[in-house]
Amino acid sequence: MKILSLVLSALLLTPALVAAQPVTSFDLTDVQIAKLRTLTVAWAPVEAGAPCIDPGEDDMGPGIVGLTTAFEILLDNGELKAGYYRWQNRMQKYGEEFAVGEGRDVIRIPQRATESFDFTDDHLALLRRVNTNGLCIDPKRPYGDMTYFYIDMAEILGVPVTRDAKGQPQFTSEQTSRFERLHREMLFALQVFLQMAEIKPGHFVMNSKVRKWERSQ
Repeated sequence: MKILSLVLSALLLTPALVAAQPVTSFDLTDVQIAKLRTLTVAWAPVEAGAPCIDPGEDDMGPGIVGLTTAFEILLDNGELKAGYYRWQNRMQKYGEEFAVGEGRDVIRIPQRATESFDFTDDHLALLRRVNTNGLCIDPKRPYGDMTYFYIDMAEILGVPVTRDAKGQPQFTSEQTSRFERLHREMLFALQVFLQMAEIKPGHFVMNSKVRKWERSQ
């Protein structure tokens, strides 16, 4: 478990993950979609921590290219309604827990082969706005431009941000508990989304104004 944490941390801190020439047009195929379905999500304990694809599973294999772009397109365009979902749990191989992040506690790993998860509109809203770094959600700025990412979460979830006289955001204990719970649940929300979200193959283009992939008409 400790080795996996070190690998994920090194992966996220490697500048090579950022493409020198950004892809702006992409053909998503059935083969890429099928590969995304098989990936296992882990937790990278860097900064605040964030979900990340197991680096031992990102070998694209023969005939599969552009898995990182396919991952981004699924996050921007996949459809999944709120509800309870049964998902195939391959996280047990990591042990019983993930370290959450620097100076924080742990996330317990479910141990049954099949688990249930309550996927909500909140999870979908956050997935639509995540910043990615390769096949990981960026643990420093997971949902926008703020390192204090609760501000981004509040904006996404429609929570008014109250500020003090110095302009510092002020959240209630109930609000911070909600944000922290949702952030940790993204480990399971992303896994369910990879396995269950509906998306069809096709041609996609990057809308640079909003930094999102859109299906080409």
